[in-house]
Amino acid sequence: MLCIFSVQYTDPVIWREKDKNDALYLHRVVVNPVYKGQKQFMKVLNWAKEHALQKGLKFIRMDTWAENTKLTDYYKSYGFEVAEYYTTPNEAGIPIQYRNVEVVLFEMEL
Repeated sequence: MLCIFSVQYTDPVIWREKDKNDALYLHRVVVNPVYKGQKQFMKVLNWAKEHALQKGLKFIRMDTWAENTKLTDYYKSYGFEVAEYYTTPNEAGIPIQYRNVEVVLFEMEL
């Protein structure tokens, strides 16, 4: 397996009022260590762009832990812009490991 990732078309808990059914949300992008350093994320991003455009979506959005500056810089190098730093709510609708965590929200306009 080369990599895995998940796609959502809404993310109201994290993106709140910006979640207007106009974005593809990439989550949990993980590349097999055997393939690291080979720009596999570019393949995921190219697919996401094409898929989003086919669905008439305007944005690709992602988030990651704000403290992970290496990953933050990596996503910026692919053209993502920081939309916001946000602390997730501490509520039952969110898995416990994602509660009350500072994240950085990334957005790419298509």
